[in-house]
Amino acid sequence: MAYPPPSSDAHIDSVPPAAPPVSPVPPAVPSADVAIAALIVGIAAALMGLLPVLSLPLGLAGIVLAIIAIRMRVRRGFGIAGLVLSIVAVITGILVSIFSLFVLPGVLANVDFDALEELQDDSSLVESGGLVDDYDVDGQVVVTPCYSFDGPAGFLQSEQAANVGDCWTTLNLWGEFSEDGTFTNTGVGAVWGSVSVEPVSTATSDLRASPDDLDGIVDSLAEDYIPQLGQLISLTEAATLDGQPANITRVQSDAEQTQTKALIVAFAPESYATSSGDVQLMLISVVTPFDNGDALIDSIVESWRWR
Repeated sequence: MAYPPPSSDAHIDSVPPAAPPVSPVPPAVPSADVAIAALIVGIAAALMGLLPVLSLPLGLAGIVLAIIAIRMRVRRGFGIAGLVLSIVAVITGILVSIFSLFVLPGVLANVDFDALEELQDDSSLVESGGLVDDYDVDGQVVVTPCYSFDGPAGFLQSEQAANVGDCWTTLNLWGEFSEDGTFTNTGVGAVWGSVSVEPVSTATSDLRASPDDLDGIVDSLAEDYIPQLGQLISLTEAATLDGQPANITRVQSDAEQTQTKALIVAFAPESYATSSGDVQLMLISVVTPFDNGDALIDSIVESWRWR
């Protein structure tokens, strides 16, 4: 028995319907927020570099965020910048911490705060407009581990910090004279005046005379040291530095503008230990182009204090 072929509708019903097309899922893109956060934290840490309490934790956090951002390879430039800034902040914080804990206490221990307070209370140091005149014989406090004294205004400290720690002092007056004789303090150029203190090692001074023989030291210096300063005017002039005998020697300078040049010699009441050995003899040189040389010498002598 023959069967008729299936209808076209029956053929369609036997084929399962096609599945709807599926869109491909794009790969996940890492967020750039970490890189941006690393940069922001790095900038904040760098700005707080002088405050270790803030810069150190911020810097460490910035380093962690920056490393994560760099490994994610998203905005690596932000991550690298944040890493550099964070490292700089951490290094700065460590250096500031070391300075605050170990260096600053030693510096403050050598500051004569009483002398600074006396200087601030002395209204004679302040001219009109609140400025100290370059011609003032005092206006700054010089402090070393061996001594302190009032230095002239307008003279700049030119000695390195390490040498100051070894009791050296060099105050220089930098500037220029105009044709009419007016002096302009420029802070650069030629040196027209100075106040310097040279500590002499006891090994050297003992070869000349004992610490209780000031006259012997002066006579010895007159043979080879003082002639280098200029033509001798007067060799001995008695003075006292904070209770210790001292001597003032005056010479004529070869420089045309120099009006006063003198050498003050004194032994400290005891020797001081320095990096180059013990010192006790102090040679204080005073040079000024102004007509207040005697007042400058008197100011140094009267304000001098052994430490």
